[in-house]
Amino acid sequence: MRTIICDAGPIIHLYEAHCLQLLRQTGNLYLPQRVFNEVQTTLRMEEPWPEWLRVVSLSPHEQDEAGIWKEAGDLHAGEAEALVLARRKKADWFLTDDSTTRLFVSLLDMEVRGSLGVILMECRPQASVAGRNGIGVKRS
Repeated sequence: MRTIICDAGPIIHLYEAHCLQLLRQTGNLYLPQRVFNEVQTTLRMEEPWPEWLRVVSLSPHEQDEAGIWKEAGDLHAGEAEALVLARRKKADWFLTDDSTTRLFVSLLDMEVRGSLGVILMECRPQASVAGRNGIGVKRS
């Protein structure tokens, strides 16, 4: 299973699109406490927080490191903490919809995905089956 770190954007966007469950199928998901707080402040979730979206606290040293990333890279606090957590967990993927964060994560040699990438990944197997069955295939 992939180790995936999320910042707030994809969680918020996928929840609003009623597609949050798609994240569950992608791997083991983690987010820092600050990202959890951002999501809770932005969304008024009526159901309990999904247990498969694991909230992780950073150590004081990691919080200091996140502060450095925030200042150096024009990142928001949650994005900086997610970046530190991704390094700690040696994440396979980093989920973000923020272009500045995507740049920083790609420079650290991690694979970056966004909300749309998660949705498209879910559609791909169905499209492959449809293509094999001749559905949506243009014939001359």
